[in-house]
Amino acid sequence: VPLARHVIDPGLIAVATNSPFKTLADLIAAAKANPGKVTISTSGIQSAEHFELLQIQELAGVKFAFVHFSEGSAMAIAPLLGGKLDAFTGNVGDVMAQYKAGQVRILGIMDTKRSVFYPEAPTFMEQGINFADATARGYILPAGTPRPIVEKLSAAIKKVMDNADHIKKMQDMALTISYLNPDDFSTFWTNYEDKIRRLMPLTKE
Repeated sequence: VPLARHVIDPGLIAVATNSPFKTLADLIAAAKANPGKVTISTSGIQSAEHFELLQIQELAGVKFAFVHFSEGSAMAIAPLLGGKLDAFTGNVGDVMAQYKAGQVRILGIMDTKRSVFYPEAPTFMEQGINFADATARGYILPAGTPRPIVEKLSAAIKKVMDNADHIKKMQDMALTISYLNPDDFSTFWTNYEDKIRRLMPLTKE
């Protein structure tokens, strides 16, 4: 039983600051000119990043060379900075330290508006790719949990999420608080499942 959505973490594509790709258009152009040659990371087969890139390929008419890091996105940072990986796909919260250190350039944010954490980084939509996606994190309960309990716990979570200390901790991790109540979270979940079901066969190519 969906209980409450807590945060969302929009996707992004980043490159090392010494990369020849200055914009998302540069990366797309290279992928079009060299199908299956431009390397880009995911956090594993059938991960959020994998599904995001499959959709971007469809929208932009390109073919990337996926490099799957099953241990998670963090494992892709060193190869990116070392020049062994052309581009990195992850979430807004994944590259804050490298961004502050001047080690990465963010080519695009997968959101409907610019990130407060990287205000100078354009969205995909600003660059002509009508795409937004984010990793959502939240809470669930066992199926069959009585509705009054679901509602009471969800309201308690909302109260904690509105706490100033909690908000500050989420901001420090570059996470966007985005509460959804049980009904809205259920709708969100169903819609996401429908999207993944369509994309699942593509992960085997």
